[in-house]
Amino acid sequence: MENAVRKIDVSEPTRFRADIGKDESREALMAEIIRLRAYVKELELAADADALAPVYNRRAFLRELVKAQSVFQRYEIPTSLVLFDLDGFKSINDRYGPVMGDELLIQVGQVLQTNIRDCDLVARLGSDDFAVLLFKCEMEQAREKAKELVKALETVGIDMPSNSLFVEASFGLARVASGMTPERIMSNAGEKLAQNKRSKKRAE
Repeated sequence: MENAVRKIDVSEPTRFRADIGKDESREALMAEIIRLRAYVKELELAADADALAPVYNRRAFLRELVKAQSVFQRYEIPTSLVLFDLDGFKSINDRYGPVMGDELLIQVGQVLQTNIRDCDLVARLGSDDFAVLLFKCEMEQAREKAKELVKALETVGIDMPSNSLFVEASFGLARVASGMTPERIMSNAGEKLAQNKRSKKRAE
């Protein structure tokens, strides 16, 4: 599975050739077919890409989550879901503006993408909510990996004239299993995320 989402410029679609005549060779026709298939692939990648961060979008994430459920049902290969939420992001966005907020989100996507395996998947579900699917990964392994990713996210920051902006993240885990809806799996992870955030606030 590809985990790097490449931004595709589809604002000016490739002009398809409609002038292939009878005298043109079979090789020319095959080349045209290959070119069209490559363009369709680019459109598919663009449809899966988040509008801001270099990760998958929510639609692509839900599709891959359903696939992971099918793999578990058929082969009992475990997959774990990790949800991340950026602590205090709203206040940063409100105080310094959406441009700074967007830059932090882009960095978060880059850091998460860089620190997972090729078989895993990162997506932005909306605003400052990110999700990671860890394939062939039991819950305890996922917990340790989530802690590693939280640590890696501490490198995200922007230097300002008077200070620096940094982010911290909380996470929640859920097992990807058959027999429940994708929304239920995400809700399970969301409940653990909320518990984690409450625990951090009590510890402050």
